Amino acid sequence: MRLDVSNQPQIAAELGVTPWPIDELRHVRNFIAHKSKRSALAVRATGIVGASANIDVLETALQYGNAGAKRYIEWINFSKGAAARLVA
Repeated sequence: MRLDVSNQPQIAAELGVTPWPIDELRHVRNFIAHKSKRSALAVRATGIVGASANIDVLETALQYGNAGAKRYIEWINFSKGAAARLVA
């Protein structure tokens, strides 16, 4: 089913951002829900956790990210910005 929305090009552009700035969040969420070797490797592949480090979700979320803010704040700000751009 195709949605008939007037801002479809903006939605496609917003969702097609590469790399997706909150891709880390998706992998961390999957690790929380499915603690497995596969989900741990996916979190490590993002570069936010070292290859041999234990994955501490709270510590990971509270680390400072590339923009200088705590990682969870960066995830929130990106999500809010994307939403604002899509409804503008």
